[in-house]
Amino acid sequence: MKKRIITLLAVLGVIGVLAVPKLLQQSKASGGQETTTSGGASKQAASGGKQSVQNGGKPSLPPMTVQGVVVHGENIESNINVTGSLLAGEEVELRSELSGIVTKLVLREGQSVQKGNVLLKLNDAELQAQLRKLLSRKKLLEEQEFRQRSLLEIKGISQNEYDIALNELTSNKAEIDLAQAQIARTELRAPFSGSVGLRYVSEGAYITPQSRIATLTNLSMLRLDFAIPGQYAPLVRLGDMVSFTLQGTDNRYEARISAIEPRIDPMTRTVQIRALFSNNRTPKLFPGAFAEVAVHLQDIRNALMIPSEALIPEIKGQRVFVAKNKIAMPVDVETGIRTERKLQIVSGIQEGDTIITTGLLQIKGGANVNVEVQ
Repeated sequence: MKKRIITLLAVLGVIGVLAVPKLLQQSKASGGQETTTSGGASKQAASGGKQSVQNGGKPSLPPMTVQGVVVHGENIESNINVTGSLLAGEEVELRSELSGIVTKLVLREGQSVQKGNVLLKLNDAELQAQLRKLLSRKKLLEEQEFRQRSLLEIKGISQNEYDIALNELTSNKAEIDLAQAQIARTELRAPFSGSVGLRYVSEGAYITPQSRIATLTNLSMLRLDFAIPGQYAPLVRLGDMVSFTLQGTDNRYEARISAIEPRIDPMTRTVQIRALFSNNRTPKLFPGAFAEVAVHLQDIRNALMIPSEALIPEIKGQRVFVAKNKIAMPVDVETGIRTERKLQIVSGIQEGDTIITTGLLQIKGGANVNVEVQ
């Protein structure tokens, strides 16, 4: 009897366990139906909102606030700044043509000399003796040539005999010219007017052509040598003025272009230019100084200038963002000259366009923007 009761209870327990999931499912279904019935308006509203998103595409992002400038035509000067060096208008190291002992030293350190002045004299006693010998022989040969010419006129001698006498006289004169030239080479004369620098020899010293005597410099005219990029060479002409300052000073000077190298250096891609500066001032400028040169290239009217930060460099070129009807549009441009803070746009934009200058890394073509014009 007890076994039957236990078996019956076990069967009822199994049936109860199997019935519980079905009862829970029916209860959940009943609750969901009530929710649908009571909240029908909410469900329809959610369904309508979803349909609105699907019909309207992606939801639009709020416009991005950026800064920009309106492009206007400007009259500008095209200049480039380069470095250069001041050189003496004329400068030479004084050296002797011959070897010998210095018998007379006329030059003084820091002295101004004129072209042709004797600065140094070497011992020429031997050459002077040879010259005197040749001069004395010249008189004898001249008398002999005169007698032979007189005899030839009266047919007293042959033409050949006269030619020998004339040839000896001519040779003697050539030897005299050579001796005088050798004596002249024992004198060191100033090749141009200028100032003598430090001297390195004294009287009585034996010097050779390799011995450095002193330096002669002409400071009345200085040369300003500098180089500009080859692309600007067609814009520079002879006679143009350039301005320059020396390192450590604020004074500005002007020089006139006197020579332009007729080719571009293949190593540096630059063109060498030389300008002359009149140094007739007090105090004088000295050669060897480092100069900062400003070269004026051209005047440009109605140039379209934009801030340098507005330009976006790319592999295939350069571009800017133009704001039109609050939409950022990328535009390819070609650039011209650059100034310290701006650059010229040659093509791609027009006067009156609004150029975006900030947020360029975040902006994409077609983006909505609010532009604050500076």
